[in-house]
Formats: sequence, C-alpha cells, structure tokens
Amino acid sequence: MTEASLEVQLSGGIRRIERALARHPALTGDLNQLIYPVNLPPLQIGSAGLLDLPDMLGPKLGKWWELFYVVAYGYSAGTVTVYRNSSLGEELFSFSSAGIWEPSHRYLQGASDRLVFTASGLTGTASVTLGAVEIDASILGLHLL
Repeated sequence: MTEASLEVQLSGGIRRIERALARHPALTGDLNQLIYPVNLPPLQIGSAGLLDLPDMLGPKLGKWWELFYVVAYGYSAGTVTVYRNSSLGEELFSFSSAGIWEPSHRYLQGASDRLVFTASGLTGTASVTLGAVEIDASILGLHLL
C-alpha cells in the first residue's frame, strides 16, 4: 500500500466519522446545555455534625455527576467522613486531616445518589467542597467514550 493510497483511505474514514457525528442527536444541540461544571460553594460542618443536603450534594433527576475531587479543610484535628446516600450507607473515604480526595477511577453518581458528610472530634469547623461535572443522562454514554 502506498503512502498516497493510505492517505486517501484515512481521509475517507475521517469524513465518514465526521458525517456520523454531525447526525448524532446529542451533538446537534448545544452541549453546554447537557454537560457543565457543578459550582458548589464551600459548606460547613460543626465539630460533631452531619451535612446531608440532597438538593446540593447530588445530581437532579435525569442527570449524572462525574466527581473529580472532594476537599475538606479548615480544621486541625478530627475526622470528616464521606458516605453515599446516608451516614449509615457505604463509606467512600475519610479525611483524618484537611486534604483532598481524588478518585482513582471514574466516580459517577446517579440521580438517586448523594454525598453525605459527617464530622467527629473536630477542632474548628470543617469546610467541604467538590469538583464535578453534571451530565444529562441522554449523553452519558457519549461522555464515557
């Protein structure tokens, strides 16, 4: 196979992919309406508190979150623990001091999920925040490609 024929085949394949993507329903609209950053202000937890805000700490119906990091700061001793859905539920991770948690793999949260924070033995008040994107369920598969 010559270099010229390889170039023709590659450019033909690229054009077919471009045409297919242009017809994809999820790509014909404004993707900024379907995937966008989650802007969560820092939230505070007292020395032996519980932070469970379903409307703020999880995606809305028809949406998914991809979580990139969780930060706990502002305290010098004690533990902040993060759970899925309930303080009696699955423990995701614990901060024994201020810090940042970054998942080692893609961490997705569906509309039925939320993060719940507990604090114990804190010196000071902990603040928590997170970095995530909210993805419309209609393009979740495309997002995961």
